[in-house]
Amino acid sequence: MATKKAKSIRFPGLPDTYTFATKSSDLELDNVYSKDNVDSRDDALYASILAGGGDYKATMRSFFLANGANALTDLSVLCDRWYALSRTGWSGGVRFPVPAAGAAASSDGTKIGDNAGLTCTPSTVTTANRDDYATLPLFAVVDCNTYLDDTGRPHISAIDLDDCGPAFARTDPAKIVGVLQMAGWVKFVSESDTYGFDYTDQAEAAGFHPLSEAVELEDNSVRSWVVHGKYGFGEGWTCCSGVKTKVWNVSHNSQLTGVRGVWGNRYCGATSADDAWLKLMLYLKYGQLDSDRVLHGCNNYNYEYQPALGETGVERILLTPAQADNLIVGSTIVLAASKRAQSNVVDRARITAIETVEIDGTSYGAVYVDNGGQTFDTTTELWLSTMQWYTGSTDDVLGNDGGIDPTSDKYPVKLQGIEYMVGCYEAMGDVILVYGDNGGVNCCTPWICRDASKLATAKNASYKCAHGVPTPASNSWQYPKQMHGSNTLPELIFPADLGGSTSAGPRDGFYLLSASSGSYEWLRFGYLNYGVGYAGLSCGGGGNGLGYADWYIGGRLSVTGNRGEFQAAA
Repeated sequence: MATKKAKSIRFPGLPDTYTFATKSSDLELDNVYSKDNVDSRDDALYASILAGGGDYKATMRSFFLANGANALTDLSVLCDRWYALSRTGWSGGVRFPVPAAGAAASSDGTKIGDNAGLTCTPSTVTTANRDDYATLPLFAVVDCNTYLDDTGRPHISAIDLDDCGPAFARTDPAKIVGVLQMAGWVKFVSESDTYGFDYTDQAEAAGFHPLSEAVELEDNSVRSWVVHGKYGFGEGWTCCSGVKTKVWNVSHNSQLTGVRGVWGNRYCGATSADDAWLKLMLYLKYGQLDSDRVLHGCNNYNYEYQPALGETGVERILLTPAQADNLIVGSTIVLAASKRAQSNVVDRARITAIETVEIDGTSYGAVYVDNGGQTFDTTTELWLSTMQWYTGSTDDVLGNDGGIDPTSDKYPVKLQGIEYMVGCYEAMGDVILVYGDNGGVNCCTPWICRDASKLATAKNASYKCAHGVPTPASNSWQYPKQMHGSNTLPELIFPADLGGSTSAGPRDGFYLLSASSGSYEWLRFGYLNYGVGYAGLSCGGGGNGLGYADWYIGGRLSVTGNRGEFQAAA
């Protein structure tokens, strides 16, 4: 066959012509296709566009349109094809030094392979900073609507690409908003002097296993894509933008009835796979164990004030000017008879404006809120308390990672498009922390269930465990030195040992009991009054019972709760 020359090809959704060189020796490119006559069966054409440096989302949109997305209600089959054809052979990783006995742990690692030299800086709402990963097919993300079928298999019903397929819904509480991307293959590596993670887009790479959430529970087949919940729980156990964050009644146990009652028993709260995914992305993209230096999250926005002057029929609260200066427009408050209580006065309303007003010669800080047009009366006996940000507070951030101010401890952040740390813990849904013997050492050990329909209020035969973290001599905050993965339970990234600090290792606190028995819920991230010293991506709470709920505990709707067992090719 004659050598093929570069051709100018027309594709739907792309510029009128696109010139590329194919890497396939047997690909026929003798025709110049029109926008209405694309050979949609030839996935190699789109693979070649990506290989030639084509814009990722524009090419994805073109592929979906050319393959009839506008006539479909389920885009999953197109996702299967897209995430298979868009693999480029990327393979990289990160290594962290194993701390010597008695020595401080390092927070910084070394990027290796194709990961070496790549840079990422979190963006803000005004600045799109550099993210070398955003256009790499293995890391590129797109928002979507997703749902689970009766077997627990996820489906994609819409994608956030302009006029491409069914309409994408971001603010509809009846729809689940997810973040869609390629399913990579991962390997946890532990050596004498280093440990870390390798990651590749090559299926069946030697020693690698697929992301656990890509393995179908029904038949152990491996999907070419994964999807994770984009937002934390909104009221109604929802996962959409623009609603009040659900707190006060969220616990490990309450999710079992709450989530199942709305969505069915294939859905659950945040899983170990959801948690490990964020950690893996942090390690690979930033080459460090801690999120403290790049993505703080909301963990130091804890204010409780009584009105300085009462009013009737208003949508504002009068504080002292100094108190009002501590509050942020766009954040959330509650006005109640006691601190952070559920209230019919003002229930988690967003601040719309803050200004200084003069009343009878006295200056006040007037805090205006969006109470849906419903006025209310204030008295000096009430309490204004800051609460969790609304879901979608990072929607305007100009990148996949970042926040309104990612290095302030007042604002939520997002990583790989996933919003987190809105000011509350997230109670995990598929994990029970069990205190007791693990390999001859008293440990806090996470037990994980891979079938959402078998999640329970007590550990049963469907739960499996890997490594745990040794318990301290007394109930206390501890700092891990290392975070280890598991090639037995790949969806687990958990502390391996203690002895870190606020400036070494993961730099986040994990509250542990000295108990030798008992089952507890796993709380992650931290909440409004922890500060960056405790809170972060590796922060954990392991001291509350499985049914414990409070104002500072929320959660997340998950579609990753049904995971099979990967079977390596013979």
